[in-house]
Amino acid sequence: MKKTVLFIIAILAISWSVNANPKNEKAEVESAVETVNLTGSIFDSKYDETLPGVSITIEGKKYYSDLSGSFSIPNLKKGKYSVTVDFISYQPQTVEIDLIENENLNIELKQQ
Repeated sequence: MKKTVLFIIAILAISWSVNANPKNEKAEVESAVETVNLTGSIFDSKYDETLPGVSITIEGKKYYSDLSGSFSIPNLKKGKYSVTVDFISYQPQTVEIDLIENENLNIELKQQ
């Protein structure tokens, strides 16, 4: 009887330890995908001054330049992207990039 109880306790302990750390394949796949950051600044091409509040669109998601004209887009998967920059009274501009590593992108906009 004593051996049977110990056997059952051992089986329960093994079962609990296996279930306590289940393999989460999705998490493993996500961690295997490296991400990179895209940073940069937006400038007026004529006056070479930074432009705050500029809309930066990448993969349908909008970001904005800060008060110093800089922007930061974190955690992008490596690959090719189309970046569209748009600001009132300036000509919109689209830039094609291939992100392999962290990149700093400076874009000049021309007034309309």
